[in-house]
Formats: sequence, C-alpha cells, structure tokens
Amino acid sequence: MWIKVGAGLSAVIVVLFFSACTYTMRRRTNLRTEEIGNIQEEQLLDLAGRATVGDDYSDKDIQGEVTSQDLPLIRLDVIHEATKQFSDENKLGQGGFGPVYR
Repeated sequence: MWIKVGAGLSAVIVVLFFSACTYTMRRRTNLRTEEIGNIQEEQLLDLAGRATVGDDYSDKDIQGEVTSQDLPLIRLDVIHEATKQFSDENKLGQGGFGPVYR
C-alpha cells in the first residue's frame, strides 16, 4: 500500500516539476521576444528621427537635437546623382552585399 502511495506522489511531483520548468521557459521566451520587439521599435523610431538629414549632413535629427552618428545618412537623390542613377558605367564590381559603385 505504501509503495503505491509513494509512487503516485512521486509521479505528481515529477509532473509538477516539469510543468513549472515548461512554464518558466515559455515565460522567458515571451519576455525575450517582447524585449527584442521593443528594441526593434526603438531602432525604427531612431531611424525615422534621422531620416531627413540636411544639406550640411549634420548630426541633427528632425527635432534639431544633436545626435551621435557613426555613419551619416545621405539623401537618395544625392546618391542617384553621384552614381548616375546606378548606371553600369559607374559599377566597380560585385561585393558580398551587392553591386559596388564609384
């Protein structure tokens, strides 16, 4: 009789343990996914704030606040003019990320 009670109690404890582990793992995964989504949203908002760089290519965003940029953003019309609309005569070659123009 005691063996049956002990085996049943052990089974219940094992099921509860695995349920708690599964719950914890899913919760962590959901929190990480949510955190990644928040980071991506912040990055998109940051890019949107710097999308219109002035002619002087300053480090100011739309609100006029100075921001630190490793790479300045250049307007697409300036790039089109410099590469002659990405013409083949200005193409230097093919890189790992696509065509390279002068």
